[in-house]
Amino acid sequence: SFTRLQDHASPTRLTVGAFGEDNVAAAAYLQHTSRLVDPLSLNAGVRGDFDPRFGAAVSPRAALVYVPWEDATLKGIYSQAFRAPSAYERGYADPNSDVANPDLEAETVRSVEASFEQRFGYHRLFFGAFRSWWSDMVAIETLDQDTIDANIAAGKLSAGTAEAYQYQNLSRIDNWGLNAAYDGALLRNSLRYGFTLTSAYTRQESPGSEPTFPTVGPQVFGNARIAYSLGENLPTLATALQYQGRRLVDQYYEGEFSKRPVVDPAWSMKATVSGDVPGVETLEYRVGATYSFAKHSPYAIGANVYGSDGPAELAPVQRLTLFAGVHYHFEP
Repeated sequence: SFTRLQDHASPTRLTVGAFGEDNVAAAAYLQHTSRLVDPLSLNAGVRGDFDPRFGAAVSPRAALVYVPWEDATLKGIYSQAFRAPSAYERGYADPNSDVANPDLEAETVRSVEASFEQRFGYHRLFFGAFRSWWSDMVAIETLDQDTIDANIAAGKLSAGTAEAYQYQNLSRIDNWGLNAAYDGALLRNSLRYGFTLTSAYTRQESPGSEPTFPTVGPQVFGNARIAYSLGENLPTLATALQYQGRRLVDQYYEGEFSKRPVVDPAWSMKATVSGDVPGVETLEYRVGATYSFAKHSPYAIGANVYGSDGPAELAPVQRLTLFAGVHYHFEP
């Protein structure tokens, strides 16, 4: 793979970021399901990955499902996963901005989850708790000036490069939280509604430094929605409200702003009208709009993107979007 740059002021062409990698990887998965006793069942499996760059990895997975009473379900889940970094993550380089990392290691994750679900008629109540541990997670990192200078001296970056990136393995990410949901229907299923809410506590840990919060993503998020069908040959009206909690701006730790930039909690709304196109049984339409009550996203922009001694300038959010579409069903 490579990137070719064309200088339109001259016939000069410069090829950068050229890299190549030949690799054969294999994986196999074995799964078994059984009913241990009448209210208790097991779904267990194991996946084996083999990659000559990283060796073999075994990832077990299991779920216990218990039915304490009618329409109620208790679940306990354990899982592991393995992902080898892509050739791009290991090999891409650009003397003006990116340093390759052929020593990049595979990332792994372990996860446990417990949940309870109760159904009653058209209604469903759900509550769950989860925790995940990521090791050696691959992420693109901004290099500090000392590392940039060392790569310039090694000939991997051009002289004068002030900003550069590299895919690296983060030491550890620890994430745990709770999620809840409720959905149901009334008026002979004409009125449908529901909500979901997730609260997650995430920490990134690196050797020699204090644990940090992740940037860009919220720790609390959720949505509420409702839809009403007006009846046969009439449209369905629907609306949804989405919430994202306080978020750290992407340059929260990198910049030297007069005040560390944070985006306030954000709300957005979506409304749609949908139904069958009159006279055409297999054609449906959907029109609607989305509106964001927030004005800014958690990304720093402008000349002061890394901060000096002033406030951060944040990327604007597209406030209003209108859309329309059709969906055609091909009948046999």
